[in-house]
Amino acid sequence: MTAASPSTQAPPFSEKGFYLEEFHGKTLAIAAPAAELRQPGKLAEVVDELARNEINVLLISTERSALEPLVG
Repeated sequence: MTAASPSTQAPPFSEKGFYLEEFHGKTLAIAAPAAELRQPGKLAEVVDELARNEINVLLISTERSALEPLVG
């Protein structure tokens, strides 16, 4: 038995890749209390990446003002 060449091997499993593919073209809702959004940088990065992968994002929070930095 010979080893498969690198070009015929399946790419390694990526949980992130799985979810990006699974939610492509769909809508994903994210809910967070306003207190958790004081430093929204990480969530903004996630929302941007989801949007680049054609995933619609619905943000839900206890205060509208907490979401404004995330949606522009």
